[in-house]
Amino acid sequence: MFLLMILPVIGFSQTEKGNWLLGGSATFSSVKYKGATERQTSYTFAPNAGYFLTKNVVVGLDLNLNHVNKNTVFLNVNPFGRYYWHKTFIQAKYLSTSGKYSDNGYDLSIGRAFFLKPNVAFEPEFYYQNVTGYQDHDNFGLRMGMQFYW
Repeated sequence: MFLLMILPVIGFSQTEKGNWLLGGSATFSSVKYKGATERQTSYTFAPNAGYFLTKNVVVGLDLNLNHVNKNTVFLNVNPFGRYYWHKTFIQAKYLSTSGKYSDNGYDLSIGRAFFLKPNVAFEPEFYYQNVTGYQDHDNFGLRMGMQFYW
């Protein structure tokens, strides 16, 4: 009985100051830009790492590997910040691509950490992206991720 009472506290002690977050997410999207004749399909894998500055506040970087259509691959490093409230989180991320196809923008998301083990969480999140530059677009979607807390 005692373990059942303290398990929720133990299961969420991962977001304390000084702890680390390591994981990643995967995204699939299909977008048709204004004036384009066909849809652009992309797959994104984004491993990330973050550090808890204070309880429930983490900052970090993700390495965004984006495969667009059949042969275009982009690799970006994006800073992010995340705030937890209970097991729900909100995240803001700065997006940037440099080179021939440079873009800038932001990614805002809200998600939920479903703890499968005390330090492992499955994290679905809804996101909104606004990107300007080579291909101006707004994008809504669902992203799936796994995170390890320690």
